[in-house]
Amino acid sequence: VTENQGDCDDTDAEVSPNATEICGNGKDDDCADGDLSCDDADIDEDGYSISQGDCDDSNADINPGQFEICGDEIDQDCNGNDVLCPEDVDDDEDGFTENEGDCDDTNSGIRPGARDVCGDEVDQDCDGSDLSCDDADNDGDTFSENQGDCDDADENIYPGADEICGDGIDQDCDESDMICLEDIDNDGDGFTENQGDCNDEDPAAFPGADEICSDGIDQDCDETDLLCPEDIDDDGDSFTENQNDCNDADDTIYPGAEEVCGDGIDQDCDGSDVICAGDSGDVQTGVFLFNLVVGVEYRTSTLYGVTNSQGEFKYAKGENVTFSVGSIVLGMALGQNVITPVDLVEGASDESDPTVTNICRLLMTLDDDGNPDNGISITDKVRNAAAGMSVDFSVSFEDFELNTQDMIFRLTAFTSASVRPLVSVEVAQTLLVSAIASIEVRVSNIVTVVSETQTSISWDPVATADAYMVHVGYAPGVYEMSYEVTDPNVDIPINSGEILYFAIVVIQGGIEISVSVETPTFISQGSVSGQVVASEDGTPIPNATIHLDIPGSSIDVLTDIEGNYAIEVPSLGDYCLISAGKEGYVPATANISKELLTGVDTLVMNFELDEAEIADGSVIILEILPEVHHLGDDDYTGAVNSQFQKLSEGITFTRTFSLTADQLPQNCMVSESEEDDDTAETPSRKRPGNDPAEDEDNLAELRLVAKGAQERNIVHINGNLLSATVTDSPEDGSFGEVILPIDASYLKEGENTLTITSIDGGRTFDDFEFANVLIYLYCQEIIIGDDGDGDGYTLEDGDCDDTDPDAYPGAAEICGDGIDQDCDGTDMVCTSDTRTWTDLSLGGTQKFRSVWGSAANNVFVVGEKGTILHYDGIEWTTAHTGGTKEHFYDVWGCSADSVFVVGEKGTVLHYDGTDWTSMSLGKSVKLYGIWGSSCDNVFVAGEKGAIYHYDGIEWTTAYTGTSREHFYDVWGCSGDDVYEHGASLRWY
Repeated sequence: VTENQGDCDDTDAEVSPNATEICGNGKDDDCADGDLSCDDADIDEDGYSISQGDCDDSNADINPGQFEICGDEIDQDCNGNDVLCPEDVDDDEDGFTENEGDCDDTNSGIRPGARDVCGDEVDQDCDGSDLSCDDADNDGDTFSENQGDCDDADENIYPGADEICGDGIDQDCDESDMICLEDIDNDGDGFTENQGDCNDEDPAAFPGADEICSDGIDQDCDETDLLCPEDIDDDGDSFTENQNDCNDADDTIYPGAEEVCGDGIDQDCDGSDVICAGDSGDVQTGVFLFNLVVGVEYRTSTLYGVTNSQGEFKYAKGENVTFSVGSIVLGMALGQNVITPVDLVEGASDESDPTVTNICRLLMTLDDDGNPDNGISITDKVRNAAAGMSVDFSVSFEDFELNTQDMIFRLTAFTSASVRPLVSVEVAQTLLVSAIASIEVRVSNIVTVVSETQTSISWDPVATADAYMVHVGYAPGVYEMSYEVTDPNVDIPINSGEILYFAIVVIQGGIEISVSVETPTFISQGSVSGQVVASEDGTPIPNATIHLDIPGSSIDVLTDIEGNYAIEVPSLGDYCLISAGKEGYVPATANISKELLTGVDTLVMNFELDEAEIADGSVIILEILPEVHHLGDDDYTGAVNSQFQKLSEGITFTRTFSLTADQLPQNCMVSESEEDDDTAETPSRKRPGNDPAEDEDNLAELRLVAKGAQERNIVHINGNLLSATVTDSPEDGSFGEVILPIDASYLKEGENTLTITSIDGGRTFDDFEFANVLIYLYCQEIIIGDDGDGDGYTLEDGDCDDTDPDAYPGAAEICGDGIDQDCDGTDMVCTSDTRTWTDLSLGGTQKFRSVWGSAANNVFVVGEKGTILHYDGIEWTTAHTGGTKEHFYDVWGCSADSVFVVGEKGTVLHYDGTDWTSMSLGKSVKLYGIWGSSCDNVFVAGEKGAIYHYDGIEWTTAYTGTSREHFYDVWGCSGDDVYEHGASLRWY
């Protein structure tokens, strides 16, 4: 560049119009108006020089227009200081922190995405401005948007409107939908509060319940109490309707009137007519038919039980039979050889009746394997669970499904097929149509007449039958001969000592269509008669059942009004068992032998029955009518000596029974006074059948009648092995009582399970048979006059608990522990002066979020910035030093050496008693709550709809909600009853 071309110093090669000006060097490097002042230079080329406010002109990321990064100790925008970051904590728990855009983290109603109320000068949705609105009421509900109408296009939505729970709509404009009441049937009456139960703590109060007049209680939930009828004796029999006169227009009908048997009238107002002795001597067998229904309870005025494996039930002529599952009554019908669900509903004619269909739907749904096509089986567990429940079958199909939803969930949980919904109307009606059609081709009214050489069998003809096939054998279910006949009768040869079993089949078009109930018949080898009376005073017991066990079946008769009975006996072997029983009495059993029957016209055998509640304890009766249980291979050879021959090892009898808390032996007490006379007999703690010096703590007994025991036949109560085994039945092969002591701790409130298992000693021998299974419960006796606990006070001295040495008159009372130590009748209430809170603070400023402990000397606390502390009962120490600054929100443990901690970024830490390890969920979300029912059943709740489950091996997603559905805590009362709450409430 020459001087003519603008070079202002042609002697310096570094000076030219093309050179870069260097500030403050005293030269005009670029020949442009002299040397440049350094304050005017933009050295880092960020558009700002020092004179223009660039506080670091060597860093292009620092200038007055730059975005400030909080908390990095750098002044990016050159305003003289660094911006402090807001605390990354959701202070108002609305799901957003200040760093996540919450413009007011002290108000949960202000957050990104919240509904902005127009014109209130508050920016609820954090979009930078308040929403403007006009003051018009657009939907005519008298509220405008400025007056708080949160949806001015819907007249049903405004401040103060009636809120509908659980519909996802905020009708009353309070910014939330109302959560529905917990949809649980708390009192087991079949109705929840959402279904109209007006008192869900009282099982007698529900929609449709029987109303008790003028008692001030609304039993049927119609919002009123029923007024009693006028208290007038209309028929002059000295009883009014309010005094339980069941027909106040007939003076022969009133409580306590003389009952006329068999007239169909309830003269004494006890709920049923008395069956005449001549009508009820023979117990009939019927079938409850809806396909094959096993395990349904039945009850008549004299008999009750559950339908057996053939769907059979027992009844006496003229009796009504009521069928139920637990306390759910299906219906009632007059006893006959076949009863279907149609017969249970008065006025019903076929499957189209809604009440009939709903009964069928329930039975099919409760089937244990969930496949009603192969028969319906209702188990003991389902029946026990249904105790206290009731159902209205008469409602519509839709209402029935709605009303029973919770009940079905609970009951099907006890089936092998597990939880499932109610069976559909169409499926239930189809199965019922098929069942009813089969009845039309099923023989009925079978009559047998036995002579010395043959059995004559006849039955009512079936109009559509081409022929009949009679299958005959000498053991249940094993047929050796068949007789095809066209007329409804047949004669079959029979020999003395044989029991003949037969079933009748209807043939149509060459096909066997239906089979009758299997029936036994025999030539009588003798007869037994006698009387059944109460042991206390000898009062005759009418309508008691006499039960004679025969292979695969039984013979049953009822006692007459004087307690008398007579029964024919086949040749059953050297010994057979006969029993007498009735509800409210302990059943009794006796041996019948060939020797006893030989040489007598009639063997007289009387029974004395004890009441079920006995003086020194109580008895749980597992069988009102004892049947013999054969733990063998059921291989009947026809030999006279035994019903079954070879014992099969490992066959188990199982039965459940229920106990209340008051029945548990450790919860009851019997006190007896000691006579002053030195010669008086001291009350004994001996229980029948036990040595008082042994098994002092065994306050219960299992009693059964057994024969043919092998070397060991073991017994369990709730999985606990009884110390004694069933090996001491009589050596002569007869039946005899066996008593086994039970430790009281083996028994529990609620359902208990008894199992008896055969163990073969390696011999071919008479099978192990037993019956009359009873559980006797005894109270621990405390003798007044003795100081049972050694505290210096007896019961006579006012000791309110003579088994506790810390409880006696004047003892130091401990407040609030529920125990009356000083025997003044009450526990002392704790006051603020007796219990105080102690400051255990550590002197720091960190915030703690949660606490959990397994004991007073093993407590964990978690909080912000990676805080996990442990308290050993003396001092707090740091339990985890992983270096993280993440916040921890909750801690829970399943044991002292298995503790879980959750926090930010999907963090889950686990402590095994020695080390802390990190567990991965695979997602980076905040986790706010943790709870579990066990170490392998743990739930975690968090933001963005996160619910996770840990099965002891891995974490999996248990629920996926919306990105704004945050859950803040989790808790459950069992592994299958868990609650999560936050923006919504979830139940598992």
